Amino acid sequence: MEMESPWNPTCPRHVAPPLPATPRVSLIRCCILLASCISVMPPDDAGNRAVVERQGPHLRASGRPFIVHGFNTYWLMYFAADPATRPTVTAALAEAAGAGLNVCRTWAFNDGGYRALQLKPFSYDEEGLPGIRFCDQ
Repeated sequence: MEMESPWNPTCPRHVAPPLPATPRVSLIRCCILLASCISVMPPDDAGNRAVVERQGPHLRASGRPFIVHGFNTYWLMYFAADPATRPTVTAALAEAAGAGLNVCRTWAFNDGGYRALQLKPFSYDEEGLPGIRFCDQ
């Protein structure tokens, strides 16, 4: 019995079928996850934000070992896009930092609807970008 392909020919051309779960794809997904993380680490003594670097199998920030203690906030950009709700973002990041969390994973997109960043494929609204910038301050 032949199995049907998951690829639907009626899908728009810019939508690709999902990648199979292989070790390489898992590594790519992990890298994307790490790249989408926002550090909530406090600045160093000079006021600069620490940059996390890899040294062999270890992560280091400002020359010290860095261990990821993170949390998820899918709603962060949505709230950051509206100046009236930005205090919620600031409070959430401050509470997380107070609890010892040093990495926040959030969505860097908002497709359609209220305060949308992407209005349609490959069309972005400049009004949504300040939300991303606010999260990364």
